[in-house]
Amino acid sequence: MDNIKRAFRLFAILLGLLQAWALQNQYYGDIISYIEIGEAYLHGDFNSAINGYCSPLYSWILAVFLSFSRPSPYWEYPFTIFINFLIYLFTLICFEYFLKEFIRYLNKNSNNSLNTFQEKELTILGYILFIYSSLVMITVLSTTPDLLVSAFIYLIAGILLQFKPGTASKKKYIIFGLILGFSYLAKAVMFPMVFIFLLVGYFLVRGLRQKLSYLILSLITFCLISSPFIFALSKEKGHLTFSEVGKLNYLWRSTKFPEKWDWYDRVPFSSGKPVHLMKKIFDNPTIFKFQNEFRNATYPPAYDISYWYDGAKLQFDLKEQINALISNIHIYYYIFIYSQKELFIIFIFLFYLTGQKIICLKNILKNWFLILPSLCVFFMYSLIVVEERYLGGYVVLLWLSLFSGISLKSKEDSKHVLSCSVLTILTVMLIRFTCMGFDYLSLTAQNLNLGKNANRMWCVANELKKLGLKEGDNVATFIDETNQYWARIGRFRIISEIPLNEETKDFWESNQTKIPEIIKTIAKTGAKVIVTENIPTPLLREAKQKGWRTLGNTNYFALFL
Repeated sequence: MDNIKRAFRLFAILLGLLQAWALQNQYYGDIISYIEIGEAYLHGDFNSAINGYCSPLYSWILAVFLSFSRPSPYWEYPFTIFINFLIYLFTLICFEYFLKEFIRYLNKNSNNSLNTFQEKELTILGYILFIYSSLVMITVLSTTPDLLVSAFIYLIAGILLQFKPGTASKKKYIIFGLILGFSYLAKAVMFPMVFIFLLVGYFLVRGLRQKLSYLILSLITFCLISSPFIFALSKEKGHLTFSEVGKLNYLWRSTKFPEKWDWYDRVPFSSGKPVHLMKKIFDNPTIFKFQNEFRNATYPPAYDISYWYDGAKLQFDLKEQINALISNIHIYYYIFIYSQKELFIIFIFLFYLTGQKIICLKNILKNWFLILPSLCVFFMYSLIVVEERYLGGYVVLLWLSLFSGISLKSKEDSKHVLSCSVLTILTVMLIRFTCMGFDYLSLTAQNLNLGKNANRMWCVANELKKLGLKEGDNVATFIDETNQYWARIGRFRIISEIPLNEETKDFWESNQTKIPEIIKTIAKTGAKVIVTENIPTPLLREAKQKGWRTLGNTNYFALFL
């Protein structure tokens, strides 16, 4: 048994390390904001640090590691991926704690007259689910708190399993409150989930005195951890709030509120009046200037997105809510039935093979305290937006709870059926993981062959410095917000932009008298250069004749003003 655990543990670590190494130059997510929020905390700039969109814990972790290691600009992002890999290892430790408690719980409540999955089979299934949820659904590349949230979910579930037999102590209640508090600081969606977990724990703890002790100690500890940030954020926003991210996602996904900085020009007056206006300096194409906001930020619009939506009002739209729900149901279908079809098919096959479906349902429902929180979070996301990375830890809880409830009549053949089912899942998943591994090896070979040129964002920043741009200089962009890390590497500050969409298309299709006017307007902002990517091929030759320079071997271009 220990050899199986060691083998899967080693496989999980090696595959995670290979993923981290291969994807170290693939930029993703809100990483610039998380790094700079962490820096604001380190420098004591709490006015800038308190953020309504990004939860603080991930920023704190990045800040601590980056301040001690002080990587060069070239290595800063790869080092954040290494930090993610360390979080992945922490998540693996938390998962193993949960799995140990889960198997112990099942062994204490097993029925010897029925054939269920044995410890070895559940261990194999558990590790497969962990690797899939962590490296496929979330990935080490995901520079967001989702891996960290999965770690806390495993810890919470492990403690709930200790509540079930009534063996938990007061010390465990305090630890439970600590974990709940830090899970909220990792990601705001955990705030409502905290009360679901507390309610579940209340029904698991035995005896009225123990229930009261549990509630008091867990709640007080949770409040001690979470309340300082809630108080600071509420003071910053001028109203009681634990986060603004839920409000924003609901606006964008369930009411079709525009995801644009000039939203106030695109919605009815009843939808709110902005508290903070992003200055528009040109129409058709729309050009924004944001020189005076968040001076510590490389790219102010994405530093705290909630800042730009202060004043927007939530309005319920039944039609859009139904559309969002239907869309999210389709995503759940893709996640659970298409992407995880081997799990779904084998579970359905075993369930109908049992011949005693009522007993199976009863066994599954015994794991209600793991299934209920998972279904609650799935329902919450279904109302707004669903992404695979949000669900990682919950998917592991759900599938293990379902498979552990499968029970066959005690016949010799049934043992082989269960073993073959796990072997089938293992084979299919190992093929997927092996293909992933070969892809990562291929990408690693390409990166080694390219050398520093593999880091495209560094190449852009380096070329700009060669052309005379200095740290602290202001720049303007026509680039998607997720591709701005070159500015972080060069320590430049983006103060103006044309959003990369139809507005950018309008710029390149403008007549020859209008383009110089647009460039002159941008120059007045104080930007020293305009950086863009993917100039339309028919216009590339003409653009170069007018001063646009290719930045190294990338598809980025610069026009010095």
